[in-house]
Parts: sequence; C-alpha cells; structure tokens
Amino acid sequence: MKKIVFICPYFGKLPNYFDVVLESCRYNNTIDWIIFTDDKTKYNYPENVKIYYISFEKFKEYIQNRIPFKIELENSYKLCDYRPLYGYIFKSYVDKYDFWGYCDFDCIFGRIRTFLVDDIFNKYNRILCLGHMSLYDNKFNKIIEFELNNNDFIKIILMNANKSYHFDESGINLILKRYNQKTYIKKDIIADIYCLSKPFRIIQSSFDNNISELENKMISKINSEKYIFEFKDGMINGYYINNDVIEKKEYIYIHLQKRPMNKKINILNKYLIIPNEFISWKNINIEDIKKYTKREFFYKQYFKIRFNNLKKRLER
Repeated sequence: MKKIVFICPYFGKLPNYFDVVLESCRYNNTIDWIIFTDDKTKYNYPENVKIYYISFEKFKEYIQNRIPFKIELENSYKLCDYRPLYGYIFKSYVDKYDFWGYCDFDCIFGRIRTFLVDDIFNKYNRILCLGHMSLYDNKFNKIIEFELNNNDFIKIILMNANKSYHFDESGINLILKRYNQKTYIKKDIIADIYCLSKPFRIIQSSFDNNISELENKMISKINSEKYIFEFKDGMINGYYINNDVIEKKEYIYIHLQKRPMNKKINILNKYLIIPNEFISWKNINIEDIKKYTKREFFYKQYFKIRFNNLKKRLER
C-alpha cells in the first residue's frame, strides 16, 4: 500500500465544523494529514492527523528559507500558488511517503482508498488535479527543485503577492506537461458543490487543452440534478431523484466551498448533509429530498459572493 500524506497549512479560525472534517480523516486511518496552523482551539485529533502550531510570519520564514529567491507572501490565500512546492519545501516531513498532496478543510472525506487504489499510483505522477485535493509522486520534488532554480515562470508567480495565479490547479500543468508527468483525472468521483445556489448541485470541472499561458482556463459544467448527502461510517453517498426514483452514488469527498454550514449534530459517524446544515441521520425518502432541494429565490450567500467577487475585480 502506497504511503500518502496531505500537507495542510491553515491560518485563521478553522471551520466551525472542523470536528466533522477530522472525524472523516479518522476513518481514513491509512492516510496521514500534517496541519500547520495558528488556531489553538482544542480538538480531538485522530492519530493520523499531526498538528504543528506556528504563526503565519514564522511559516513564511520557513518557506523563504527553502526558496532560492525573494518571495512575496502577504496573506494565507496566496499559499494556493505554493501548494505544488510543498513536497520540496517540507521535504523532511514527506520523505517517508510515496505520495504527498494538499486538500481543503471545507471538504468532508469519504473512503479515499476505495477510489485511489495502488494501481493508479503505479501508473500516474499526479492524482486528481483540483486545489481541494491533489497528490504528487514524491519524485516530482526533484523537478520542482530544478524549476525553482532555472525557471522564471515560477519566479513571476511567487514574487507577485497581489495576484493569485491558481498555480495549484492550472499553472502547474505547464511543468507537468514539460516533463511528461501523467495525471489521473476522474471528475465524477468528486461532489464539488456549486456555491451560488442553495440546493446542492455538482460542478464538473476540467481544463482546456491550451496551456501555453500562465493561467489556462477552467471549464465548468453545473449538473442539473439536486442532491442531499449522507456520511455513514466513513462513506459519503449522494442522493437525487430521477423520474421519481431515488438514485444513489458514492463519492470520494464532498467540497462545500464558500458555503456556511450549521452543525446540528453530536454524533459524527452518521449524519445527513443538506443545504446548509449537518443534521441527524434518518432514512432517506423522496419527500425529504424534495424538501431539502427546494429552490430558494433569495439566497443571501449568492449576493454576498457576487459582491465580494466584484469588489476584488475593482481592487485589481
């Protein structure tokens, strides 16, 4: 079995449902997580989750000591552009692993090993390609080390603090292509939830074939089906109605980006995930799915996200 670790810096207050996230990590006990954070809230950390408390300033110093040129890193969001470098930057932490990666904590993880078997790791250099979860062969670190010393492309990204290049999702494809590194992409195993509608709808994301620029374009399709989900003993299942029949599908994880979630549960091994709450588990029926997937004409979060996006564009 391939040894896997996720490197996860997180600065600021961790999500209000972080204990739910940790419980999903606990079920993936053959995979490790390493967290660097300044949030010292007490949690019941599983044995496979290692926590290191550090300020953002000290963390930035640690990164600078591993980069051969002056970087600009003013806020934690910019860390997205550093993610593909984590295997090189945190070499001493990942040396004993076959693959390292990064993931987000607005995700609830299902049975990762069920979807990512060793045969996949034997055939590919990168597993999955989105910022909320990607894994890299540890051998890729030597390529990153060479590129850091010889490629102005990376310098442009790391020396510009005022812009995010989404290097973890798109820009890194340039380097992967140059070195013939193969990526395993399986879009339909991820429940990536669209943030601009209250009912849960899944985004199918991919990249176009033109990666000649610093940022290649993400192509997204929003599925029409409306879902609710359950977490049950480490498994994530999605449910939707198709011609008055309940359809069920298992997912590797659910991504709840930019979605405020109320936690109304005490039992963390069995619950439902609905817009926008975690609630106690019960048998799922058509009436409940219809109830929880009803359209909301005035969805407050939609306007909040639109306003924040416009504000950022005007600032740039």
